[in-house]
Amino acid sequence: MILKLREVHSNESFQSYSGNAIVLSCLLHRRADLMTLFIQSLNNEYKRKFSNSLYLLAIHSFDEPLEAQVLTRLAKNFDFTKMNYIKEYPDLFYKYLEQYIRDAFNRNFLILSELSPDINNLPLIEMRLFANMSLSDKTIKVPDLTKSHIIQKTIFDLLTNAHESVKKKLAEMRKKTMVPKKTEIKKPKKKLQFNSSEERRLLGELKKYYNKPIDRHFTLIKLQDFYYKNRELDDKHLQKCIKYCYEDIENLEELNKVYIKDEIKRLKKIANLKPKKEVEIEISEIKQKQFYYNIPAFKRRYYL
Repeated sequence: MILKLREVHSNESFQSYSGNAIVLSCLLHRRADLMTLFIQSLNNEYKRKFSNSLYLLAIHSFDEPLEAQVLTRLAKNFDFTKMNYIKEYPDLFYKYLEQYIRDAFNRNFLILSELSPDINNLPLIEMRLFANMSLSDKTIKVPDLTKSHIIQKTIFDLLTNAHESVKKKLAEMRKKTMVPKKTEIKKPKKKLQFNSSEERRLLGELKKYYNKPIDRHFTLIKLQDFYYKNRELDDKHLQKCIKYCYEDIENLEELNKVYIKDEIKRLKKIANLKPKKEVEIEISEIKQKQFYYNIPAFKRRYYL
């Protein structure tokens, strides 16, 4: 079901959280079949907006092939910074990279677990498990494969060799005035149109959550984003964006009180499952930390 949703919703946050969740779930339950389906589904750039570290861990854990095209996408994770030929002459770069992979491994792909079978001693990176606000402090530590010396060096050398071969080939072609055209990545310009139904929906949502400070806060953020996106169509949209920034800031004290009250109430519901001292410490942390989530209105107010 999540894979189907990822096909039609290109929102970066959704792609990031859902991609991470799928990888972690497949690792936890040892579902190589679902991991294979997930990797096969990554046929658009927007679907790859999730943790590269988790992607590499999944590739390693399930012995999935790491092919030339994916290697170039992950190049920066292995300290390779010479991206000009990858961007401008991708087909030529893939050709040479595949050639070097075949020369080294007698096939067109890498298997990371063959390069580094034991990853238990690698440095760990901490990752959030959930996007849900109430569970945002739940994290997991996973091995960082980019810190494996053998994996890092192998991939960096392959990319470097491909880069040098493309450089040499282009020099030869220039002498014969046969240089291929650079690949131009053009993003189609979308004509902005004001979405009146979306405005009505958001204003209705704001009215609905008028007496619910936490829900109201997140609706105000959506309204700020909506009007800011439409600021070039009419100056009144910019003014409305500013208006909802100030409204959000003015309500922060109330938001904070309700948040602390709700968090303590939630904690007390499960208090019998924890030692009394631990519950007291967590309540103290809630009061001290307060509502610590991002407040875009502060930055946007001054930027505008």
